[in-house]
Amino acid sequence: GVQPNFLLNVLAIDMPRMPPIRRRRHRCCSPLLLALLVSCVACQAPPVPAGETHWDGKDVLIERKYVPDKCPRTVISGDFVRYHYHGTLSDGKKFDSSYDRGSTFNVFVGKNQLIAGMEKALLGMCVNERRFVRIPSILGYGNDGISSVIPGNSVLNFDVLLVDVWNSEDQVEIQTYYKPENCTRIIQVSDFVRYHYNGTFLDGTLFDSRYQ
Repeated sequence: GVQPNFLLNVLAIDMPRMPPIRRRRHRCCSPLLLALLVSCVACQAPPVPAGETHWDGKDVLIERKYVPDKCPRTVISGDFVRYHYHGTLSDGKKFDSSYDRGSTFNVFVGKNQLIAGMEKALLGMCVNERRFVRIPSILGYGNDGISSVIPGNSVLNFDVLLVDVWNSEDQVEIQTYYKPENCTRIIQVSDFVRYHYNGTFLDGTLFDSRYQ
């Protein structure tokens, strides 16, 4: 399956110098096994109320209800995303909700795996951003609808919360928060090291920590 992006907050504790003659190559413990959370269940906040922005009914209406202060990466076509949603019809009737299932909806953007309106709605989103989205039927389920769940020609309202975004082209990013002034030696290949770390997903959910 597709693995979510994650952040590691690392603090180096010790880097003992091995004896010059009997130096042995120490292998670190087995790699950290990440318990991949196929779904990151966000707080179950109430649905975002219907938008009040004027809408001509021809294209997707997007209202950015919450945007995090830090947004280093936004959704582009080809990304794999995990998001929560609460879907209602024009009369307020709920037709589906990821919160009810207790799991995010996980899908690739731009690969015709979503209705056209949701493809548009997700583009440019930040992790932890929340949007109110209104989708006309032509960009939703059209004249046919979905059996008895969504009538034909229905306008769809969505409360969307982006939890994670991933792309195979993503590279490792490193930010140094603190470096001591008297750093006389840095880590080299084959060094044996001791360090602390906090591991979180992009939405801030902690999945492992050596501080605890």
